[in-house]
Amino acid sequence: MLLQQVCPGKTCASLQSIHSASYHSRRYILYAATDSVVICDDSFRPIQILFLQRHSKENQNQIVSAVVMSEFDGKIAVTTDLHVLLYAPKATVNEGEKIQAWDIHATLDCEGIASLAWRNDGRLLTGGDHLTLWGQQDSQWTQLWQQRQGSCIDHIQFSPDGKLFASMAKNDRLVKIWHQHKDEHIDFGFFYLPHPRAVTNFSWRKEKTSSASLDDPINVLFTMARDGICRIWSPLILLQPESMSICAIIDPNQWLVSQQQSITQYPIHALDGMEFAMAVEYAASKTVDKNNDANSIRLRKLKEIVRDTSDLFFQIQGDGSMVIWGVQNLGKVPQRLPKVLIVLRISQAVTPLETPFFMRNIIAYHDTALARSRAPLYLQPLLSSVGIPADVVIVGQSHEGRVSCFSVNMMELFDSANTLAGLSLRQSWTGQQSRIKAIVKDHRQLCFTSVGDLGDISLWKLKTPRFGHRVAAGLVEVGSLPIGARDVKLVTPAWEGGSFMVYDGSRITLYTAEENAKCTAILDLPDYEPEFPLVLLDSFEIPFLVEEIGQSGKKTTNVSWRRYILGFSTKNNMVFTWQRTDDGKPVLFSKENLPPSVIKHAVTVESFAGTLPKSLHSTHMSVFATHSEDQASISYWECAHDFHLHPGERVWRKAESIPIKKNLQLFQCGANGKLALVYPNSHRTSDLEIWGSVGGRAIGRLESKFTRLPEIYDLDWMVTADARHNLAVAFENTVSMYSQQRTDLVTSPTIWERFLNINIPSFVNHPISSIAWLDMGTLSVGAGGTMLLYSKWLSEDYMTIAPGFEEFKMAPTLHQALSSMHGPLADYHPNLLVEFFMWGKFEVVRKILFNLYHYMSYVNESNDTSTGPLPIPLEVILKTDEAAKPTKADLNDLFMSGDDFKSSDESKFLNDRTSQEMIEFLTRVSLVGLSKNAQLQLSAFIEGFAKIDQQHGTIDDNGLRFLLHVRRFNYLSYILPPPQRPTMLGYRDITWAYHSESQDLLLDFCVNSLKSPMTWPEAKSLGLFLWMRKKDAIITQMEVIARNQYTGKDDKDPVACTLFYLALRKKKLLHGLWRTAHGHAEQAKMVTFLANDFDQDRWKTAALKNAFALLGKQRFAYAAAFFLLADKLQDAVNVCVKHLNDFQLAISICRVYEQEERGPVLTLLLQDLVTTTTDPWLLSLFYSMLSQTGKAIQVTLSDISTDMSPSDTNSGQHRDPAMLILYRHLRRNAHQFSGYEGDEEFSAVVRAAEAYEHYGCPLLSLVILKHWGYVMPVGGASKHTKKVRNILEVRRESIQSLPRSTSMSFRGGLRSPKSSSNLNSGMLDFGDFGTSESPESPKREALKKEQGQKSNGMSLMGGFKSGPPAGSGVDSGTFDFDTLGRTSRMAMQNPSQQACRSWEVLRALRRQMSTVALLISTTLDRLRTSRMAAPPTRQSQLECH
Repeated sequence: MLLQQVCPGKTCASLQSIHSASYHSRRYILYAATDSVVICDDSFRPIQILFLQRHSKENQNQIVSAVVMSEFDGKIAVTTDLHVLLYAPKATVNEGEKIQAWDIHATLDCEGIASLAWRNDGRLLTGGDHLTLWGQQDSQWTQLWQQRQGSCIDHIQFSPDGKLFASMAKNDRLVKIWHQHKDEHIDFGFFYLPHPRAVTNFSWRKEKTSSASLDDPINVLFTMARDGICRIWSPLILLQPESMSICAIIDPNQWLVSQQQSITQYPIHALDGMEFAMAVEYAASKTVDKNNDANSIRLRKLKEIVRDTSDLFFQIQGDGSMVIWGVQNLGKVPQRLPKVLIVLRISQAVTPLETPFFMRNIIAYHDTALARSRAPLYLQPLLSSVGIPADVVIVGQSHEGRVSCFSVNMMELFDSANTLAGLSLRQSWTGQQSRIKAIVKDHRQLCFTSVGDLGDISLWKLKTPRFGHRVAAGLVEVGSLPIGARDVKLVTPAWEGGSFMVYDGSRITLYTAEENAKCTAILDLPDYEPEFPLVLLDSFEIPFLVEEIGQSGKKTTNVSWRRYILGFSTKNNMVFTWQRTDDGKPVLFSKENLPPSVIKHAVTVESFAGTLPKSLHSTHMSVFATHSEDQASISYWECAHDFHLHPGERVWRKAESIPIKKNLQLFQCGANGKLALVYPNSHRTSDLEIWGSVGGRAIGRLESKFTRLPEIYDLDWMVTADARHNLAVAFENTVSMYSQQRTDLVTSPTIWERFLNINIPSFVNHPISSIAWLDMGTLSVGAGGTMLLYSKWLSEDYMTIAPGFEEFKMAPTLHQALSSMHGPLADYHPNLLVEFFMWGKFEVVRKILFNLYHYMSYVNESNDTSTGPLPIPLEVILKTDEAAKPTKADLNDLFMSGDDFKSSDESKFLNDRTSQEMIEFLTRVSLVGLSKNAQLQLSAFIEGFAKIDQQHGTIDDNGLRFLLHVRRFNYLSYILPPPQRPTMLGYRDITWAYHSESQDLLLDFCVNSLKSPMTWPEAKSLGLFLWMRKKDAIITQMEVIARNQYTGKDDKDPVACTLFYLALRKKKLLHGLWRTAHGHAEQAKMVTFLANDFDQDRWKTAALKNAFALLGKQRFAYAAAFFLLADKLQDAVNVCVKHLNDFQLAISICRVYEQEERGPVLTLLLQDLVTTTTDPWLLSLFYSMLSQTGKAIQVTLSDISTDMSPSDTNSGQHRDPAMLILYRHLRRNAHQFSGYEGDEEFSAVVRAAEAYEHYGCPLLSLVILKHWGYVMPVGGASKHTKKVRNILEVRRESIQSLPRSTSMSFRGGLRSPKSSSNLNSGMLDFGDFGTSESPESPKREALKKEQGQKSNGMSLMGGFKSGPPAGSGVDSGTFDFDTLGRTSRMAMQNPSQQACRSWEVLRALRRQMSTVALLISTTLDRLRTSRMAAPPTRQSQLECH
């Protein structure tokens, strides 16, 4: 991911907390950030952040008060409470090269140092209670001179020639000027420069070499006192520096330029003449002088100002105005009396919010790198003719510790024609004052707070700053509380983006941030009891309905939100709940105890951030989760959806409890039932567990586990716009991304993989302490006092892609990478087409293939393959319940509307010719989103679908499902390479044939589809003897197989057919075949042996002996035949199962050998197979063959992993969602089944939707939730009265039953904007789901009756009825979900269970609606921009804020 922004931290706002130096012609900016030092280059990019604790002898926080860099050798000196740390460049650099890193050089043991200064010969002066001069001798630093001071020295600075230095103490009116005595021993004397008020700052004038000789420079000192007057001191006698006196003063009151009625004294800053002159000289050297050129004229004017008044002083006043003075004759030789002139006044140089950066000391310098960066790259070769600005950089700090860099173009500043001249903000640094301990975000990700370990708080917003050169969103600190303002224990953002709440152990205070980033305490939450210490503080929202009556008298209903504050204490498990009133003041709404348990931790539950329409939010949601140590569980707690209407009642109830292991270190609850758990191990390693579907009726399951990971510091969940989850795991210096992978099979277990590592920059020496996902896919990372912001754009600079995910280098954003891993499949993907067909969405399949055919026609005509097929409008897919009405439509181009999909040609276009054209196209052109194997699968589907499309009138639905897979199986067996060819049909496909009433047609189709006579391998691959039910057909087919086994080879070996003929009890026929087997080695023996009467015990014993002899020779099939000859069917079955590993052969032998329909041996065999079979389809088939319909139904609903324990390593396989289709069929034909459980059915429906979502078919998940009906008691009057409801109807009623308000003023609620029903707006018309009408709507009831009279349900084949007549008790070929609901039995007897079910259904619906509703926007974007839009250009420049 792209490192978009770095917030290195705040300064301690001391006089020497910021510094700038030039070394080998490269500029460096340094500032002290609590326990670190931030070093930036001339482009304002961080080079290194020195973490002092690593180099200090003390383990506690080391507060930095001063930092200076030597221009002599590049060393950096840093003060702490007990030491002075010296850092030296790691490598020697040449002129013009940049220092890449510094390392610890030495540690000076001295306490109470508050100020530092380097002399021009590399010696260091420290100031505190003593003034000490340090020098390096033989790599050792020693004290060269020391003198005790009466007060702590707050600021010291050497003169440019190094002969003098000035010092001052805090709140001192005297500035000491120290000069070295001319003797052998190093010693200094001093004299005072008195002031009428306390001195706030001073600085030496930088001397140009041309003003005087190097031996006799003129040292000029500028001082600023609290009286607001700047005094200029210079020696009266040139060679006697101790004769310094005031030569000039700058008093704003004398010039009448001060802000009227202002009691604030705004300091005056020196814009050093040497820096000013260097800026002008550099601009002149890079500009070609032209007489009448405007740029040349401004440059000549600037040169005159430098000659006349090179020393400039300026003042920034509270309204942002700027006053500039010039001083003439300063530092001239021979000396003259300086003269002060007012040069310029600018009414708006900066904004009023930027004036605090000029209230303290500043640094002003000229830098050529900044001057060149102001010009575009393509113009830099032409700078000589265009000209470059004469820039001066000004660095200032506010009292909160923020640092900002401004630049001023002196040419524009002094241009009288330019009325907009002023200071431009080039860069700003902020961050945390102390090390970041935690990042707490609000549920909508609009803002977040960061908390330092010393109690400082920063409130951040993600928005677009006003910096002109920034093109992406960034972090802006909108408020802060400094260190020591409060004893901070818990912090959470409040309702608005500019406020937050602070808990200090005794009270909870609401703070709001003002425009100048100052935070003001507004109020304390009432009725909090301090004896209950809080461990969790959070704010959340609950929706309710607001009814309004317009001027026309029409009622409108909007969803609004009430706001609440939650406080949880582990003492007695007390929960405080406050509600916000109309006037913004909270009131204590509820105070209650949770059930007794030893709760150790509590965290908030993530919710979907503000990307969804608010109407999709569930009103029955989990708000927080607790970790119970004694019960070893994670409990989710939800609030009643109408609790604000019944004060005093219980508000919180347990939604779900997840058993976990002991020794839990960290857990994080994501949206949509995701849970991440961290367990510590020895040697600083951690185990990570990811759970899914937590908090709903479906039991939470462990999806993935990662062991022996490095120590984990923090976790956070992100949900993308299409409801894909991404888990960020913070290690010491890396943030790893874990995402769910799309499964290759619908039954495959959930897979999570680490696909990406984000590395923090090398200049950050702190370990990561906290992370948080923000809006727009940005990630904030806290490390020390530094806040890092990574954008969604993928960049290789600070990103490492895990092995196996190299294709992500082509993805421009993180969201697109996640979509490729776990996003929806393309409409035309064969996996999706097969599942649509299985669920009866025949018209959807036809529309998709129709759309694909038109795309192929377009490509054949235009040879344009740059884009893939356009997606079908979602409204078409979601309205497939209605029978297609053939209408004519003119399809002239590829861009089809919803009406285009109703063309009469749609139902006729697919035939043998068009299917072959499509298959031939797929061999030439690769479709977007399909692999090579997927294209072959698509060809197989098209070939099979085209064939069975002609059979829909004669074969029932289950038979059609079977035929489709048989056609695909035959096609893939022919087209795929031999190692990849399938060996047999799946048991799911075979099960459909067993439950079909068209078995004769299926058998004929299977026989005719073979390219050679059917032998046992072909019969086994098609599962014939598993699904055929008629005894006569079974015997006939066995005779055919026996005959083909014999005639299938040229040598006509009777051994190949012996087992089958003996199973048919045709010993005489087999005897005749052996008689004709001339030349066979065993002919004579077999002819003689088979001539005996095997009804006699003697010959049965002989056959048994031969059977055991053949077992010893491992001729297992032949041995089984001899067991049959001895009438030992059970032994023959055992040989087939144990030695041949072919239970199908054993079943086929039993079904033809035994006279009964289901003989005792077959029954015993099926009962044994039931105990060893794990495949649910095969298990259901076995139960059906045993006529145990109840158990067959239970198999279709049972979850494979229901008995999983917390220690399991993975979630196991999903149930095949198509088993719900089998469940519907079995329930319809089960007349006396009483073992039904409504909870099991609901769980199966939710699991099916979840499996399809993991499979990349979220639309199919929504279809299931939309159509599946179930039974729910209507009321307490009659428990036998049932009513069919689907999940969408329940949701509609739940929304209608929300608390309502007709008042425009409500308790803290915010109305949601009205949602447009137009598809082009990116919003789905939820009227299609049954949410736009009330349950009592007469039109809707009439529509239901009309539909009930016309049809019993939705036909699998899109409206074509097939199969036996109605009432025959067999599958009619329709998916009638209403009928299914009426035949169900749900064990729910009271209204509370009914309400519980309603809201649990809503949770499952919300997961799918969140996915599909946001896919609409994606689809529309693809429709609009597929041929014209290009991905945005990645931003590669690292920016700091």
